[in-house]
Amino acid sequence: MKLNKLTVEEKHVILDKGTEAPFSGEYDDFYKDGIYVCRQCGNHLFTSKAKFNANCGWPSFDDYFSGAVKRLPDVDGVRTEIICAKCLGHLGHVFEGEKFTPKNTRHCVNSLSIKFVPSELSHLSLRGTKRRGNLIKDSHARSSTSLGMTGGKNGKRYPNSDFWRGFYWIDFVLLARTIFFLLSSDRSLFSLISVNCASTTF
Repeated sequence: MKLNKLTVEEKHVILDKGTEAPFSGEYDDFYKDGIYVCRQCGNHLFTSKAKFNANCGWPSFDDYFSGAVKRLPDVDGVRTEIICAKCLGHLGHVFEGEKFTPKNTRHCVNSLSIKFVPSELSHLSLRGTKRRGNLIKDSHARSSTSLGMTGGKNGKRYPNSDFWRGFYWIDFVLLARTIFFLLSSDRSLFSLISVNCASTTF
């Protein structure tokens, strides 16, 4: 996993689970269209549509990309910590029951833990993730092709060489049996060949 180089302040929050001062973060009062990714690993975390103003001093989101965020009991024994599911970097804390939005959930995130990607670039980032996912799926599909057929270019399907090799072997066996049957049915010819073979000196 490739990790981005962090500043001293970013390490304090992401690695040491620190907290930036309220109302000091870059994305506290920030509402441009795009997505927010993990500052350490680039994992897609939140969309701008999930961001709302909670007047708490930190960026707040009521939802995240599926599987992007994990919850852990905080060391204080009261709060619930949220971390990046990919690199396990500290993001902040999650609170429920405050009724800020219909989802009734507030992911309180440190600006130092995330990085904003504008909408004109975020679709390229998302497309890259989808392409990588398709490549993984394609590699799995190729490694588990069904007997006798495999995917080809433009969706065509071509014979699998191992499958047709079996037919070649069957044809050879049938040919050998046919020759043996013909020789056996004509005893004179069979005897003549046997005599010639026996008298031949190598």
